Amino acid sequence: MFAHIPSWCPVLAGLLYCFLLNPIQAGEVRVKHGDGHEEIYVDDQIPKTQDLVRILGSTRGIKPSSLALKIQFKVGSAELTSAAKEQLQPLGEALQSAELQSRSYIIEGHTDRSGQLSRNMVLSKKRAESVRQYLTQNFTIESSQLAAAGLGPNQPLDHADPFNPINRRVTFTAAQ
Repeated sequence: MFAHIPSWCPVLAGLLYCFLLNPIQAGEVRVKHGDGHEEIYVDDQIPKTQDLVRILGSTRGIKPSSLALKIQFKVGSAELTSAAKEQLQPLGEALQSAELQSRSYIIEGHTDRSGQLSRNMVLSKKRAESVRQYLTQNFTIESSQLAAAGLGPNQPLDHADPFNPINRRVTFTAAQ
């Protein structure tokens, strides 16, 4: 019955299926980690609230998707810059949305490989805490909805170049 289907049809069907269920939006970079979860790095300076709701609300796959934002901090500091606060505005709005307000998230701070590991671990945790504090103080978000963790340089986005600035980021993952 199916003997006349060209060999490329299942491949094309698979690609269309993946694209329709998992579309890549402009300004997004997707990275699949060894543990099976997907990290979506939003390259836009200020992402749109609806894009953040779409990403954080995703329930595809066994592991949840993570949203990675390049939140700017002063060098060696956990103090949020004014640019970082501007970037966090749509995230705060997204977390208040009807789709996300009942969910809990883990905020993970990441660093690149520069400097001492122990210092990077402490700094990444402080940065995640700064983001958590900012979101709970400036939006209607319960502090119990957000946990903070510091991962230092242990989960780089760019494995080939652990010193790449793209590795300095804050991720948001749905708590399971």
